[in-house]
Amino acid sequence: MLCHPGPAGLVVDYAPTNGRYPLARSSPIPDDHPLARSWRARGLARGWSYVPFPSGKRIPCHCEATYRAGRVIGVLARERPVPRAQLALPF
Repeated sequence: MLCHPGPAGLVVDYAPTNGRYPLARSSPIPDDHPLARSWRARGLARGWSYVPFPSGKRIPCHCEATYRAGRVIGVLARERPVPRAQLALPF
């Protein structure tokens, strides 16, 4: 998922549409989401959160996000995608 700042906050710029839980372009990202925390901190944010559907529906997921070149790149997964014993990405 790729996010950028919109007039009212962070919004989805690109998200895969072939997945089970597709997000529409320009869907708003709530302020309490790790994607928004990554934007504010201009760095890495990770943790358990939810898929931010525009309807307000929330499905639990694990999120990892990082700020790069004015945008936020994030991965949402229903289960933790990387075993705890494996090293984290260096960004």
